[in-house]
Amino acid sequence: MLPKRKGVPAQAAFMTSIANKAFELFDLQSHHAPRIAQLMQQYANLPMDLADSSLVILAEELGYGRILSV
Repeated sequence: MLPKRKGVPAQAAFMTSIANKAFELFDLQSHHAPRIAQLMQQYANLPMDLADSSLVILAEELGYGRILSV
């Protein structure tokens, strides 16, 4: 989405901000998989996909819901 709407300069700026530790990246681990599957089944009527459930995992791990997703 970023390259299509804002182009290469925006992508480069995004990567620079990662390198400058402007924010922290979260790495899903294999032990998160059962909870992700549970969330996707529990909220299947919404539907909740992998991306959505990953954000819930992140909020649970951090203990709060202030999440930026790109």
